[in-house]
Amino acid sequence: MKLVTGLVLLIASLLIVSSYFFFLEPQSNTIKLYPQSTRSVGEQMVQPEPSQPSIDESILPSSNSLLPSSNSLWQSRGEAKDTPHLRSDITDAELVQYDRTKLLEITNGAIVEVYIPQLNENLAVLITSSELLSSGNVSIIGHLKSNEIFSFVMTLGENSMFATIGTAAGIYNVSGNRELAWVIPALSLRKQMNTDVLDYRSINPEMPSTTLDQNG
Repeated sequence: MKLVTGLVLLIASLLIVSSYFFFLEPQSNTIKLYPQSTRSVGEQMVQPEPSQPSIDESILPSSNSLLPSSNSLWQSRGEAKDTPHLRSDITDAELVQYDRTKLLEITNGAIVEVYIPQLNENLAVLITSSELLSSGNVSIIGHLKSNEIFSFVMTLGENSMFATIGTAAGIYNVSGNRELAWVIPALSLRKQMNTDVLDYRSINPEMPSTTLDQNG
């Protein structure tokens, strides 16, 4: 009986010792896995470059999202009295206000800014000609500073102003009185045009030429 009891106690002791080493293994013998925090360059250990946070580009301001510059030849204007005439079928015109005296001061070689409300964009214009015409009107000609293929033409009358501005997005016309003007996409002005009717005549090259002096 004593022998059996001794064997039971021995087996129980062995189980306790085995459990101790299994569950309470010394810390120095354990292997821990950590996320890689360094990288080797030759024999030198360097910290990894911090990752750049992602940027939601939808919240960044667009390069075209600009208010009219204080240097612009005209500024956006809300409702006003005595606005220039506007065809009833044009719905995308924008009203602007300008200083006629400021326009008359434009000289050849100047760089001015014009604001296109439909594009919400300020455009730099290089003036190549500013001339007082015999009619008393002032003609101002130039082109976009960024691309000379897009022209700028303005005529100032005693009580009127008209301008045409070429842009990569299309042509815009500015038409007004001495103080207020409408900025209108050129395509809107062509809505009522009948494109089936030719606005020019072709010359028949086979027709005999005529001169003022028939008697030679």
